[in-house]
Amino acid sequence: MAASSLLVEAIARRRTLHTQAGDSSCELWHPADPAWTGLLTDVHNDVIQARADTTGGHDPREALIDLLAITTAWIDAFDQRQEVQ
Repeated sequence: MAASSLLVEAIARRRTLHTQAGDSSCELWHPADPAWTGLLTDVHNDVIQARADTTGGHDPREALIDLLAITTAWIDAFDQRQEVQ
């Protein structure tokens, strides 16, 4: 799969997460908000758990897409903040 396809998939996942979270969406957070670190840690732990799950109950690829989605959202938060300044 091409990198561009992965980014398209991550952006689609960001939209889904944003819709689910509503007013508490990380898409609305300031890049310096300490909640980013907690969220990224939680999602990273999901990746580790999915990788360790031998029963097939967790999909490591889906967990990695979530990690990519959150990471790109945080990068965008920094980029948008710089545009404002």
